[in-house]
Parts: sequence; structure tokens; C-alpha cells
Amino acid sequence: MKSKNEHEKYESVLLSLEDMAQTDASNTGVTARGLLERFGKGTVPVLGLMLATEVIQELECLNCTLQKQTETVSGMLSAADCVRTKRTEEKFQEIYSQATEKIRMLILSP
Repeated sequence: MKSKNEHEKYESVLLSLEDMAQTDASNTGVTARGLLERFGKGTVPVLGLMLATEVIQELECLNCTLQKQTETVSGMLSAADCVRTKRTEEKFQEIYSQATEKIRMLILSP
């Protein structure tokens, strides 16, 4: 059921962008039209969102570690090294495969 929920969320974003693109003649409308065009194509936006989510999650974990008053310098360095080691070609390929599957599930054109 998760994919249906994701599909509904993505569809809601597209509908909101479409509404803004049609009713707003300002820069917001222009931006909405551009985003609508890109998000409707699937591959780049979905992959970009998934990559950004992965990075943000890792950085959030690192930030929490760095902000702990009880954390040691070696623990902080270890946490930073953990984030650095996750930037690999294999990890990118894994996320790319997941994005491709998500695009297929959302029925977007690549």
C-alpha cells in the first residue's frame, strides 16, 4: 500500500503545480510550469529527490552526533567517516535502481 500512498503524494504535487501554473502569472507561475514539466518526466526529479533524501538523512545523523555534549572527538571523526564511505558508485546504482522502479510504479515517462 506504500506505493499507492507515494503515487497519491506525487500526483498531489503535480496537481498543485498545474494549478499554480494556470492561475499565477508571476514568477511563481513560471516556476510552477517549469517544475511541472520536469516532474512530469520522472527520471531526473525522482532520482534527484531520492539522492537528496539519502544525503539529508546521513547528514542529519551526523549533525545529531556532532551536537551531542557527550560525544568524543574520535566518535565525531568516526561519524564523519561513515558518511564519507557511503558515497560510492554501488550506492548510487542502488538508488538509481530504486528510482527506476519508483518511476515505473508511479507510471511516469522516463
